[in-house]
Amino acid sequence: PRFAPAVGSPLHAALCAPSVADGGACTFPPSVTLTLPLACQGAQECDAQYVTAVQVVDPVADVTRYYLYKPAPCVRLALFDQGRSLHWDVNNRQCADPATTRGGPACCELGNLDGAPQRDDVYPSYACRFMAEEMTYAEAERRCTAAGLGVCSDNTWYPSWNRTCHEAQYVWTSPTCRLQVQVYPSVSGRVAIVDALAAANSRDLGVNSYNVFRPRWRDDVWPQPRADGAACG
Repeated sequence: PRFAPAVGSPLHAALCAPSVADGGACTFPPSVTLTLPLACQGAQECDAQYVTAVQVVDPVADVTRYYLYKPAPCVRLALFDQGRSLHWDVNNRQCADPATTRGGPACCELGNLDGAPQRDDVYPSYACRFMAEEMTYAEAERRCTAAGLGVCSDNTWYPSWNRTCHEAQYVWTSPTCRLQVQVYPSVSGRVAIVDALAAANSRDLGVNSYNVFRPRWRDDVWPQPRADGAACG
């Protein structure tokens, strides 16, 4: 199913904007800005962590409309202390911040965590609440635990609709990971992110990628290579 607020919920009312003159039919404003938090209703609304599209049903006129959610602009740091592995298949992986909503759930049997995820129609308590749902690692772990399962430790399988929330979706797995930073002293101290998991399929995240950006170094002093070839001093 799509993400669709329940009729009667505060979110549905805000997007529907019913007209008293038309017997409660939705007016569907072209743009809606939510200035205050709204109380959620039902598991789909209350468990949702990241939404891109919202389906709004008008029960009076029997009309359905869709809204695109645009979050408030914010700044996200490029680096984090400890990541978790996001997997698509054995050849497509990346290290991600577990606090971000960037992966789907993949729950395996506790005695076979490196196997294929269980089907969500067999274990409905961790089933995705809506199509293409993404969540934090902690939420994925919570849903797996509630189903008596565990977060898969590997992904050598192709994500499908009945094993996660979307076809070919990146899913959270349990191994931890860390990003590295490569400093380019000859390019004014610019740096590039190195992700050992993603480097196999993305040269932009490998060593010597020159996919650089400018950090702010204290006193404009950055690490320099040692003449003897040892670690930077």
